[in-house]
Amino acid sequence: SDVCSSDLTSPLVRWLQAQAGSNGLLFTTGDVSRSLYYFDDFTFALKTHFADQSSILPSVAASAAVNVPSFDRSDTFPFAYDASFWAYASKDFGAPGETGSVHVDLNGGVNVWQFDIPQRSVQTFGTLAVSTALAWHLGVMWELYGFTDAGRIAPKDSGLLMGLSYSPLPTVMFDLGGDVSVFPSTRKFTLFFGVTFIPFRLWG
Repeated sequence: SDVCSSDLTSPLVRWLQAQAGSNGLLFTTGDVSRSLYYFDDFTFALKTHFADQSSILPSVAASAAVNVPSFDRSDTFPFAYDASFWAYASKDFGAPGETGSVHVDLNGGVNVWQFDIPQRSVQTFGTLAVSTALAWHLGVMWELYGFTDAGRIAPKDSGLLMGLSYSPLPTVMFDLGGDVSVFPSTRKFTLFFGVTFIPFRLWG
């Protein structure tokens, strides 16, 4: 599958952040068992920050999001709403952004698929990500992740994601990497490319 996603994030106050986005147009290419071509759901979320990191403890945050069916929903899935709830713990070792510094994220939560219809299903998940700043504005990261089985909407998935980033400016970052799945029946390998822009900052 090919996806063109976009997200918009904005702080409302220092401890509260609003997020909106979508996976955009999703379509299959090549030799596939099922052809798909549709515009994926829209996501709206609020994220709150509870505590800054200290010399020992990580920063702590949580978020809640709702997925709203798009105007071009796939007929494969019913018109329904989804929700997700995340908890975040993050810690920096070394000055953030400096060569050799390490950033660690431990995240977990619950997805509630199709919560407004009787066929709803619940999926728990967890991730552990580590990123390191390199010279010449480069960075590397890896992430271990696991999702429980939630039926045909979201089958079980687990694997290792690895990526390389390049940030020529503090407001621009490019990402390139791959994702190896533990469950080949779901998928074997995924390549990804991304770009992040920060047009302006409201705080700090």
